Amino acid sequence: MPTRDAAKVEPEPARDIDALRRELAEKLEAFVRQNAWQSCTRPPCKRARACRAGRGAECEGLPKLPEPTPEQWDRTRFFLKRALERRLGERRGGE
Repeated sequence: MPTRDAAKVEPEPARDIDALRRELAEKLEAFVRQNAWQSCTRPPCKRARACRAGRGAECEGLPKLPEPTPEQWDRTRFFLKRALERRLGERRGGE
């Protein structure tokens, strides 16, 4: 069975962090739009079973969520960081 030599392994190309953030934001927005119609009060959204607000626009029919507190943001950052570290560990361990 051939062994992998550390010198022969090509590192993954570096990705532009801003492009990655934009891509993630677009995927999140698409996910929210796909599932938000269920709580929307606007008839066009209910008929189409999808948000009918334009891209980048906020639908007026969705219930407004309260602004998160600084403690909630800290907790969210902590869980996100822990999930990312776990995922990176899985990738490193699997190679």
